[in-house]
Amino acid sequence: MKNFWSVAFVVGMVAKSYAGGDDDKPPKDTTTDRIERLEKELEALKRDAGLPPRMSLAAQEKKEADFKVTFTDGFHLKSTDGDFDLHIGGRWEEEYRHTFNRPTDGALRTSPNTFYVREAFISVDGTIFKNFGFKLNGDFTPPQTQTVAAVPANVSTGAIIEEGWVEWKQLKEFRLQFGSFKQPLSMETTDSPRFAALIQRSPMARFMPNFDLGAKAYGSFADTALTYELALTNGRSHLSNTGRDNPDDNDGKEYAGRLTTAPFVSDKESFLKGLRLGVYGSFAHIGQNAGINPVGWPGNIATNELVVTYMALALPASGRFYGDRYRVGGELTYAMGPFNLRGELMSRHDEYVIPANDKNGLLETIGYYAEASYVITGEERTPNARIVPLHPFNLNDGGWGAVEVAARYGTVNIDRHTVADVFGVNMAANSNRVSDLTLGVNWWMIPNAKICMDYVSEYYSNGVQLSASHHGSHMNGFLMRVQVDF
Repeated sequence: MKNFWSVAFVVGMVAKSYAGGDDDKPPKDTTTDRIERLEKELEALKRDAGLPPRMSLAAQEKKEADFKVTFTDGFHLKSTDGDFDLHIGGRWEEEYRHTFNRPTDGALRTSPNTFYVREAFISVDGTIFKNFGFKLNGDFTPPQTQTVAAVPANVSTGAIIEEGWVEWKQLKEFRLQFGSFKQPLSMETTDSPRFAALIQRSPMARFMPNFDLGAKAYGSFADTALTYELALTNGRSHLSNTGRDNPDDNDGKEYAGRLTTAPFVSDKESFLKGLRLGVYGSFAHIGQNAGINPVGWPGNIATNELVVTYMALALPASGRFYGDRYRVGGELTYAMGPFNLRGELMSRHDEYVIPANDKNGLLETIGYYAEASYVITGEERTPNARIVPLHPFNLNDGGWGAVEVAARYGTVNIDRHTVADVFGVNMAANSNRVSDLTLGVNWWMIPNAKICMDYVSEYYSNGVQLSASHHGSHMNGFLMRVQVDF
């Protein structure tokens, strides 16, 4: 028996030794082990690349849900973090012009009584990644879409881009913009006609640039107490709107700048908080030879309101505008509650040459206007902004909207000596000076819709040959506008 247990012990030890040999070998690499190791390596790679450790469809859906739709000053699709904002807007401005006692015989200097579309736009603008912006709108008004005969080949005649730009706007003190934008000069042209107290601009505005292609730097300091704009453009806008969406017609470029100050804007209790003063100027060198000249200047010059051609400005056959062109001006705005007062003064000089007569010089143009408006229903009148009626028009609620009255006197004068004695313009048929007095009433039914009516009286200093048998120094008329914008 003792021998049996001895043999059993020896056999057990041998078996144990064989089993123990496997413990010294590494375990087999199972599929589960390999997956766990790969996951750890993937997490390490994510950390090195700066990616979040976990990404899921649920997180992506939450990000998409952080957008909201609003209708504040147009249709907006916004992200709640402020990184993205898409605005889709537009406007329709239909006007009617009626000139009293308009002559209809022979060659006419007046325009027919007519309905016409002042502005018909579809606009898209927005913010991308908080620091970048863009805007693009199309002008579909008939003067752009109709066929225009006998124009230079590089002038657009179809539906065109009015504003089209991109910008970097991270800093309020310094921003950059590239594209088609309004030249930073007269506030009468830089302000939108949607918010104007009167339907058309003053006679002075005809000689100011509007849209042009180029680059602009701008910014503001101390809560807009000081603002500036500096632009380099083609300088194509010799007369209003001749430069929008068009390549240049000569090698020269235009430099423009505007500086405004509102010294009391931060003092909310001051009665001067709505005071703003500004200065502006532009300089360009235009033309190179007889084959490279500015398009649209000189030519027939008409009033903005009744569209009466008071000056057929033409140089002698060998003459042309060549050399320097510059403008300087100043502006004033004062707004307090329902009252708004504004005015401007502008001086412009255009260099000309007449080789045949060995003459050269500067044609001077001076213009100014003063305008006042008052909201008789008591709403606040903020410059270049909508009036928000306290009681929007609604027959069920008894609301009738807001009512505003306005008046303006404006004038522009082209140097008589130059146009008569140097250019040889017939001053018996043309006038070098025009003035207008305009009285208006605006009914703001809601912030996005209004009806305007203006009475206009124009005066031409030495009379105009209005038709074959009518020579006169006065024309009176009526303007009306129906406007919707969003």
